[in-house]
Amino acid sequence: MQASAPCVFSEKARSVGEALLPAFNTPSGIPKSNLDMKTRYASNYGWANGGSSILAEFGSLHLEFTYLSHIAKAPIFAKKVKKIRDVLDRAEKVNGLYSNYVNSDTGKFTRSYHMSLGALGDSFYEYLIKSWLQSGKTDEQARKMYWEVSKAMQEQMVMKSKSGLTYVAELRNGLPEHKMGHLACFSVGMFALQAVNEKTEEERSKVSKVHYKGTECYSDLNSWELSTFRYPLRMLLVSPTLRDPTSFGVFQA
Repeated sequence: MQASAPCVFSEKARSVGEALLPAFNTPSGIPKSNLDMKTRYASNYGWANGGSSILAEFGSLHLEFTYLSHIAKAPIFAKKVKKIRDVLDRAEKVNGLYSNYVNSDTGKFTRSYHMSLGALGDSFYEYLIKSWLQSGKTDEQARKMYWEVSKAMQEQMVMKSKSGLTYVAELRNGLPEHKMGHLACFSVGMFALQAVNEKTEEERSKVSKVHYKGTECYSDLNSWELSTFRYPLRMLLVSPTLRDPTSFGVFQA
């Protein structure tokens, strides 16, 4: 939705945003996952590491809420997501990495520490670099947080399989789980976006090597046999490759 859209859309968006605000009423400002719109009662999933808030959920509100504040001329939405960003920035991290679960009372990462570019973590990371771009590259906090965690991920989570394929592993309490979920395939585009915004050719080259795991995702997937006719191919895998001539060919068919 653009700022030039009819007022009815911005008004509706503001109404939805205001209806969601009770989820943010926690001691830390980290919102909870579920909200009963009638009772305004917010809760977390019991399965989420003992009722924690989930990084991929509360960490992927920044772009929308910042833009909503802009079009609705209502600072409250931007303030809510800025609070989330501040809490995460201050939180003690494990080797520079963000765990998938946060205690909404304390704002601290909860044990056991699970780091993932797949489900539960995914979109938080791309929102950091996209927030920096959304701000016209003035959001220094988003830039710092993204580049720091990207370095940590490349050092600890980007790995090579025995067959030579690059993949992004998950970490649990510091130990790698050698798997890469479909949701992690978005990171191909994220690292490509980082590469074009690096200041030196050396850094661009290093990050680009991670980007090329996109075609390797395809190579790996293409070797599988489907156990069902229902196959929800995600744009998270396809979209990062569409502007890359080295990758586009594998999806033309």
